[in-house]
Amino acid sequence: MLERATWQGTNIRGNQDTAANFFKPQGYKSADCIPLLIETLHDHRKEIARLTIVKGTNGDLSGNFFKSQGYKPADYEGYMNGLDFTQPVFAETINRGKTLWQFQVPGGRQGMRYSPTPDVVPGQLGINPLGQIYKTETIVPKIVNVYQSTEKVTLLRSTSAPVLDTWSVSSQPYNAIGGAR
Repeated sequence: MLERATWQGTNIRGNQDTAANFFKPQGYKSADCIPLLIETLHDHRKEIARLTIVKGTNGDLSGNFFKSQGYKPADYEGYMNGLDFTQPVFAETINRGKTLWQFQVPGGRQGMRYSPTPDVVPGQLGINPLGQIYKTETIVPKIVNVYQSTEKVTLLRSTSAPVLDTWSVSSQPYNAIGGAR
């Protein structure tokens, strides 16, 4: 919060009183404030630059992958919010016979998020463990289903990010922890 409040709209060099007010509650003396504030902002800008580079590269790759599969930006932009762009993202081709797992509502349609292992929980995949049965108000736990590819398939390999799942059960948003590959 400190970085954002001081970074946006505050002239660091010309407003020592504002800078001092941020640090005084933590016990710093006014003379100590400006160097600490500048160092904090410098670190913050480096982190923004690092994330921009990573997201730019992996985000471009992800967007290009979805476009190559015939999706329009409106169809995949929400999905991309669930990708951790600080982790590797790449296209991978799997052979016929590869087993993958997916959590879904019993009898529901296939989604877009699969796992190469059954040893994960829905929240790690960036989804709610509950789902709504299609065209009803009934909310049920998702179950894991096993799928096997019947031909070579190119997929996007990524790590899920922490995300607020508002699509599984719109009346019960779920903070998914992410982290699964």
